[in-house]
Amino acid sequence: MWQPRSAVVLVAWTLLTWIGRVPLLWGATDDSAAGKLGSTVPVVVFVALAAVAAVELATRRTRGATLALAIWSIGYWAVRLPLILSHDHPAAFKGVHAVLALVAAGLSAWTLVDLRSPARRRARV
Repeated sequence: MWQPRSAVVLVAWTLLTWIGRVPLLWGATDDSAAGKLGSTVPVVVFVALAAVAAVELATRRTRGATLALAIWSIGYWAVRLPLILSHDHPAAFKGVHAVLALVAAGLSAWTLVDLRSPARRRARV
């Protein structure tokens, strides 16, 4: 079965960026335990979706989790980035998160296009 490179890159990018977030979250001294726990929820969702998508890719059966990861990534950053940009954060923080959001959204859009491509449909037959 045909496997889109875009999905492989999206899964790798997601795991790289979100697994690295955990030590930053729990190492912060200015957040309460409840705040840290709440901030961990999107990390768990991203990592879980990426892990299942990685299994799909490894078994050459790109399906639901890969699609869900792409859609979740776009939706998450469409909500989160404006919140980050509108709050009082340092410019570097805003810049880094804008880059993270744009890369994730771009990879997600590329994956969605690949998953709906004619080559993908032919490979299913």
